[in-house]
Amino acid sequence: MTIKITAKHRNNLLLAAVSSALLFACASPQQEKLPVQVNEPITEVKIEQPKSELSADDLLSKAEAAEIDKAIVYLLQAADKYIDQQQLGKSLHLSNQLSRLSLTQSQQNYNLLNSAEALFELGELDLAKQQLAEIDSAAPTERQLYLNAQVHQQLGLSVEAISAYLTFYQNYPSSEVNDIEGLYELIASLQPWQKSALKKHPVEGLNGWLAFDTALAQNADNAVQLNKALSQWQSRYSEHPANQLLNQFSGLANELDKQPKVTSIAVLLPLSGREKSVGSTIQAGIIAAYDGQRELNFIDTNSAPMATLILQLQEQSPDVVIGPLLKRHVDSYLQIGNEKPQPSFSSISSEASLNPSPMSPEPSANVTENTLKTGLSYPWQTLLLNLPDQQQLQDNQFALSMLPEDEAEQAAFTLSKKGFNNAMVLSQNNAIGKRIAQSFANQWFQQTGTEITVVYYPPGKQMQNAVKSSMDVGLSDERIYLMRNRIKENVKSEARSRRDVDMIYLIASTDQARLVKPYIDVNISPFAEAIPVFASSRSHDKRANRNTRRDLSGLVFTDSPWLLPGMPENDALYSEAQQLWPNRSSQMERFYAMGIDSIQLLDKLSAMELIPSIVHNGETGDLKMNQSRVISRSLSWAKFRSSRVSPLAME
Repeated sequence: MTIKITAKHRNNLLLAAVSSALLFACASPQQEKLPVQVNEPITEVKIEQPKSELSADDLLSKAEAAEIDKAIVYLLQAADKYIDQQQLGKSLHLSNQLSRLSLTQSQQNYNLLNSAEALFELGELDLAKQQLAEIDSAAPTERQLYLNAQVHQQLGLSVEAISAYLTFYQNYPSSEVNDIEGLYELIASLQPWQKSALKKHPVEGLNGWLAFDTALAQNADNAVQLNKALSQWQSRYSEHPANQLLNQFSGLANELDKQPKVTSIAVLLPLSGREKSVGSTIQAGIIAAYDGQRELNFIDTNSAPMATLILQLQEQSPDVVIGPLLKRHVDSYLQIGNEKPQPSFSSISSEASLNPSPMSPEPSANVTENTLKTGLSYPWQTLLLNLPDQQQLQDNQFALSMLPEDEAEQAAFTLSKKGFNNAMVLSQNNAIGKRIAQSFANQWFQQTGTEITVVYYPPGKQMQNAVKSSMDVGLSDERIYLMRNRIKENVKSEARSRRDVDMIYLIASTDQARLVKPYIDVNISPFAEAIPVFASSRSHDKRANRNTRRDLSGLVFTDSPWLLPGMPENDALYSEAQQLWPNRSSQMERFYAMGIDSIQLLDKLSAMELIPSIVHNGETGDLKMNQSRVISRSLSWAKFRSSRVSPLAME
């Protein structure tokens, strides 16, 4: 049934809206009103109309006495004014009342914009985004464009936010340095896989920003090269707003060029005990990339209390410390620096050196706790090889993240841009599998706004049953069985899989993936298209035999460049490592690559902190530092093709 709103009905609705708004406004104490002279508003509200100078309550009073067209104008302005006064509940209530009226298109737009801004201020970002999406405007206004960019930024949709900001500045250019710096920082904060997605947005001014970011990323650790690159950029983009930042970055590069070079390095690793194999592998990677020009000392973190090791570091006075690696050692290292506990002298660490200085004597028992400096005043830089659980990074402290969750976020982001609508995650039913699956699901929801199906499978034969059930093949088998019993004939039927899933992300070891991948393939209905299967690096083992690789044919996965054919950054280091350790496991290969990256990062830490565009093309991935001084990696993609692995361009 269609209800026609007559003028009488419209007047009644308007009176109800005004009365409701007035009652709602009276529910809170009123502030003293100041008389202000204003111009009469126009009959039809347009989104770009300037704000009224009256208070929200005064506008409501005027609406009560005005003709219907003018009353709507006053009510829309009152809802807007309530946002300025941070009376967000009143604004939303008034917008809700107005939405029941028969508004012109411009008035609907204005009302939706009021509602979106109030929701944004309340932190209801998804609802604010929905309201903005409902605005029908061929010529979006300044307020609408800027709010759209803000909402996307707060939602963590950085690529979309940058595109929105560029659209905003295209229509409403700004010469404010703070605006330009803010946009640069947002672009520079993107991971390489996010920048690949940004490049696909056809927004005016984007190419100039990307070229500016690239010039900084590739040359920021050398003042001469950077100034040359920026000069070339300026000649090509002479009118680009980023020109206002040139002097700033030239100055930073010159400052970094004057900083003293790293001449002595101390490395804290577990070189004994049950973690010895991991620590020794990272040590071997560090030694492989060592240039022989600097003092390099290794300290075993399993040989003495951390307080004793820190005292030894103070005796050595290195320029930079790499490590610790284990989380318990990382937290202890940071905690001692922050809380200054009484050191223990029960034992001293073992030490291995390259270009060593004489081993420092064991500290005497009369050294007091004041000998230990706080974390903030450690005189050396620290590159932690793990993230702390409890402690915070202080100045001059950095952390190299190898979290598998980072890999899942990259995969979810990249795959969500490929047009898939209904993804499924098949994950090991253990703690790390659940962490990875949840990271993938969270990133997928952030990018698409849709929930993802996650299936946790147990080991052994039950694993295949879980996969079969997740594909709904079990239900199809049951229907076939019932049909056969009813008609008492040998019905020739094919079990059919569910049709809603269009991709699967698999979190499994190589052996598990070898069982799951073919099982997925054979349980897909012959009438349906094959479902593409993607996986984490846990499914890739370089030592897998030809049969295993054949079983995984078609599987697309992410991994460190070091483990992919033709992808290592340093061919000489890779060839040497393969000759020395041809049978090393893939996991140990990743730790070896981590050792290479850790020592090669040392000369870039200060630059990466000051100039966020910098990316180090490492053996574990493309390494980038965030504002918290955590360095995370972007991995490469590859695909099993019959009995071999080939790199794959996915971004």
